[in-house]
Amino acid sequence: MPPIFNQSKDPIVAVIVAYYGGADILLECQSRGIPTVRIQLSGHEETNQYLKQYLASNQDTASYVVKQDENEPVESLAKKLKVLGITHIIPADEAGVELGDKLCDLLGLPFNGMDATSARRNKRLMHQKIAGEGVDVPRQGLVASAFEADIWMLKNKTSFPVVIKPLDGAGSAGVNKCENREGVKHAFEEIGSIATQKKQWLV
Repeated sequence: MPPIFNQSKDPIVAVIVAYYGGADILLECQSRGIPTVRIQLSGHEETNQYLKQYLASNQDTASYVVKQDENEPVESLAKKLKVLGITHIIPADEAGVELGDKLCDLLGLPFNGMDATSARRNKRLMHQKIAGEGVDVPRQGLVASAFEADIWMLKNKTSFPVVIKPLDGAGSAGVNKCENREGVKHAFEEIGSIATQKKQWLV
């Protein structure tokens, strides 16, 4: 067990690093003199090219590196972070959002709240929350195939172009602007290979 090194309660930021990103946040914290702890999700050290480049060209600025094993309970990881005196947690990419919220909830750290966690990963839920606040949003439908997308467009009298995107993808991964039905078919062939939690897409 590492020693408690934040007795002064100065900011110490834990950065959750997985598939991509993280290096820019670590460097920014370093430039501001803020100690960091890098939470490295197991199995992504080799796939995260940004992190590999960062580690190859910079001394690791993290004061401490905590690796989360794939089957490690989040409560176990939270105990490690509590000992280190973490004051803030930042997910560097999409894969760390839910974990970051759970850790903040367990540690009593500032975050947006567990009731908004699903919406930050689920584009349809976020769409509904934004619309509920009176913000104009584009019409959309939840479909599972190119055929269902065609049916939805006919029922809603929607013309091309349309955008097809995964329900829970990261950033712009799998987002396709389609000018015709062939484009819709191609989009589903492309995004069908993307690993998503739910095999559903928005049109």
